[in-house]
Amino acid sequence: MISMNKKRKQSGYALLFAVLTAVLVMGVAAFILGVAKKQYAISAIARDSMYSFYNADSAISCIEQSWNPSASNPSVTCDNKIISPTQSQSTSPLFSGNPTRYQGAIDFDTAGCALFNIWVGTDPVTNNPKTVIETRGYNVCGGNPLAPTATAVERAIRLTQQ
Repeated sequence: MISMNKKRKQSGYALLFAVLTAVLVMGVAAFILGVAKKQYAISAIARDSMYSFYNADSAISCIEQSWNPSASNPSVTCDNKIISPTQSQSTSPLFSGNPTRYQGAIDFDTAGCALFNIWVGTDPVTNNPKTVIETRGYNVCGGNPLAPTATAVERAIRLTQQ
């Protein structure tokens, strides 16, 4: 009985193919992971921007509904909170003379805050009374609405009433 033991020469094509396939799959997975991380960051920025805009818009709505500059102590009521703004005289190209400026902050608890400026004066063109309300909404405030954190996103709205 003759036994034939032939050894085949194996050149390793299967191993090479498996390694190249694994590298290719890992490369595609890394690319997809990178895109997913960027999409997550972009969606977080969009979310924070939306919160900031809504806070600025909410502050404008609160001021429009409750602001009475002819009151002895003008105040803003928002979210069942009464905010007494500070009053000062300022200069502005939007007004003739020195308009009265009111500044304050509205804290929306866990949803951020808004800073506001209200200028009351006379329009330089028509000489009619004019009120300008500017709010700046923030997505986070860090406990102090007058000092937003470094990660805060700001959105501003200006409303002019004549």
